[in-house]
Amino acid sequence: MDREQRPQKAEDIEQEIHDNLVSRGVDCSKIVISVPDRCIESWFAPFLDEKCSLQRSVANSIVEGQNAKSEVKKIFKNNGRKYVEVIDGVNMLKLIVPDDVVKVNKSFSRFIQKIHDGCWWNGKGC
Repeated sequence: MDREQRPQKAEDIEQEIHDNLVSRGVDCSKIVISVPDRCIESWFAPFLDEKCSLQRSVANSIVEGQNAKSEVKKIFKNNGRKYVEVIDGVNMLKLIVPDDVVKVNKSFSRFIQKIHDGCWWNGKGC
């Protein structure tokens, strides 16, 4: 779930979801609840260069908490492409290197700490 335009902090939304599930009798020990700050695009957007390629270092001025989705759409449009969240967003998310993203994104860092074991993607350091 994305924070989008909600006024609460991402951490507070995570806690609210957790508490709501627990109050309904759900065992949350095997559930990862994570909310990107504004949108999932904020996790990969800083590494997206002007040619729609992901880099290993920050490639632009997009930061967590701003509307990264609109910035990603602009980059795609400038390259004659339409950004499709369920295709391009998923592909970009799978391609990022978690070790790089945790250095610049607090909500991603929280997420990665929650999936520290049992996830192939978390161990993708290079």
